[in-house]
Amino acid sequence: MHVIVVGGGRMGRTLSEQLIKEGHDVVIVEVNPQKCEKLARELNATVINGDAAEMKTLEEAGIEKADIVASVTSKEEINIMVCLIAKSIRHCKTVARISRPQYKEIFQRLGIDIVISPESAAATYLEEILTKPEVVDLAFIERGDAVILEFEVNEKSKALGRKIKDLEYPKGSLIIAIYEDDKLIIPDPEVKLKKGDKVLILAKNEVINKVRKMFR
Repeated sequence: MHVIVVGGGRMGRTLSEQLIKEGHDVVIVEVNPQKCEKLARELNATVINGDAAEMKTLEEAGIEKADIVASVTSKEEINIMVCLIAKSIRHCKTVARISRPQYKEIFQRLGIDIVISPESAAATYLEEILTKPEVVDLAFIERGDAVILEFEVNEKSKALGRKIKDLEYPKGSLIIAIYEDDKLIIPDPEVKLKKGDKVLILAKNEVINKVRKMFR
């Protein structure tokens, strides 16, 4: 597949790395020239320095043949704009990273296929959603029935010092990844959560508040 990833930050880079490993044709669009140089040196991908909200930049990235456009910058308005422009040019799958999950349904009504919230999501898991729909029921996420949440373990968290297998997280939720010192690891039942760990959880809407209580 031809995939355009907008944003060369942590999430964009990790997502690109996973897609490249799967053998997909990846084009990264990033506005920061220093990040572009670093990404071009370290990844086997085409890297374009430019504003993806401009038509000419998307055309340079190959929007006319794109299968997926994933805009995962830290700026929600840019991500939404990029997806809407991409949809107007080509009928491809679009993904937007947003910071206000309360507007998720509105964004989807605008035509954005997948909305990831809140601020962070597991890029490795996102790659699974995008390229291997048999792994999860994609429609379940697209309907807005579930979200990916990120929590940081602190000294007040009920999860602090507990092993994954001992956590009493509610039915309808699943720990999908952990960031340990910015290193993404797949959760093992024996892993003990430490202060500063960032835990990524897929949760149905009805159990979100119960999940929050584990980490706050």
